[in-house]
Amino acid sequence: MTDRETAAAGSAPPDPEWYRSFFTGLAVEMWQQAVPDERIAAEADLAADLLDLNEGDRLLDVPCGTGRHSLELAARGYDVTSLDLSAEALEPLRASAEAAGLALDIRLADMRALPFDADFRGIVCLGNSFGYFPFEDCGAVLAGFGRALRPGGRLLLHSAMAAECLLPGLTPRAELQVGDVAVTVENSYEALAGRLDTRYSLVRGRERLVRTASHWVFTIAELGRMLAEANLAAAALFADPQGAPFALGESDEVYILAEKTI
Repeated sequence: MTDRETAAAGSAPPDPEWYRSFFTGLAVEMWQQAVPDERIAAEADLAADLLDLNEGDRLLDVPCGTGRHSLELAARGYDVTSLDLSAEALEPLRASAEAAGLALDIRLADMRALPFDADFRGIVCLGNSFGYFPFEDCGAVLAGFGRALRPGGRLLLHSAMAAECLLPGLTPRAELQVGDVAVTVENSYEALAGRLDTRYSLVRGRERLVRTASHWVFTIAELGRMLAEANLAAAALFADPQGAPFALGESDEVYILAEKTI
């Protein structure tokens, strides 16, 4: 392959394992402030409804991050297992669960190698946390979801990185305020790779943190085919936590409901 062909094929991600170091320090604190309590409650309502949950049902939250969904769902009487790769993100979850008297099963593990077999009635993958890995590894994540669900169990997967949601409004740079953290976002989309690389600059007072993340971008149809390969049939699409129908050109995020087929 010539140098020109190599360049045209798209660059490798700045850090293929960015997720191992991203969720630390100011980045964790920023993400804790990024989603208001009202949205967490609405997403828990949506999950309880779409996953057809009853009190005491076993539910997996992955990757759970600091566990705001886990805490909300456990408080509603579900038997929640919370799994994430970030030890620092799990620390506030353990403290919050203990303070609230909630018996969460909290696990430090890689979502590509879930250690479960038909254990759960439902799985939630929320917070735009799918797509951290290239195609094969994302397939491994979904295969793990398929194994972890009981027959007839359901998955609710949220993404703002589906191509139909992300690309129409993608800008090279944005500045925003997340709680007490000023955030500058610089985006670079690698079209041939199907990957968005984002440089985050976080500032709070004298604190400053720079992190780079990569998300692989799939169309909703591609996600549907990947789900099917994991024995998960995509059943419906929603545009927001209130359950509005997904509409191309109008919805900047998608909630995909899928059911285990065997």
